[in-house]
Amino acid sequence: MVDLFKQSKQSINNLRYKFDQGARANRYEVRIMCPFFSLDAVRCTSATLPGRSLEVEEFSEYGPLRKMPNNISMDGGEATFEFLCDSSFADRYLIEAWQDTIYASPDTEHGISNSLHPQFSYYNDYIGEVQIDVLNQRDNATLCYKLFEAYPLSYEAQELSYESTDEIMKFSVTMAFRTFETEYKEQQPTILDALNKGNRIAGSLNQALGVFGKDSKALRKFQDRLNNISKIAGGFGI
Repeated sequence: MVDLFKQSKQSINNLRYKFDQGARANRYEVRIMCPFFSLDAVRCTSATLPGRSLEVEEFSEYGPLRKMPNNISMDGGEATFEFLCDSSFADRYLIEAWQDTIYASPDTEHGISNSLHPQFSYYNDYIGEVQIDVLNQRDNATLCYKLFEAYPLSYEAQELSYESTDEIMKFSVTMAFRTFETEYKEQQPTILDALNKGNRIAGSLNQALGVFGKDSKALRKFQDRLNNISKIAGGFGI
């Protein structure tokens, strides 16, 4: 029992030693790109990193049900961003103008298009891209999100009050997107250690499968993914 406690304590100390200063939620950059402008959102005070989940269908030939994946859900295809407003409402002006181009046009073959009589534009004419970079303490991007086929779906109402004498106004916009991808740009040695360990495990499994004369596409796919990530990490001299 004493030896087990010592091993556990050593493992915790080892984890503390290898753990860096940690990822911080307040270190990020947002860049919004649409067909009409590119915006370095320096006044963006909060942003959402979308999540992803597998949608499943319950199935069973016999016995307990299986959950079989049949689709991918990406947080409903929405991400929210909050901006500080300068006195000219510059960021809101650009976002609102972008949204206007989706349904409003000063001249169409059917007359003037506006919020009362919307004529919606072609999808490919107004979609853009949003990039969110999470930064480390050296201001280097370590995690990059790219939201594809993005456009401003909605922005929230803003409250005015005589009592808000010292507060800077904010506005929140929800961006719709079709899909996203993530890129891990800079990895720590501990990550590469885990990948090497994963490669060793995969190698052992390969040997075991060879002994029993079996083949596994899933195992090869897992091995390929480990190799690809190792190449990315190796590109940073880790």
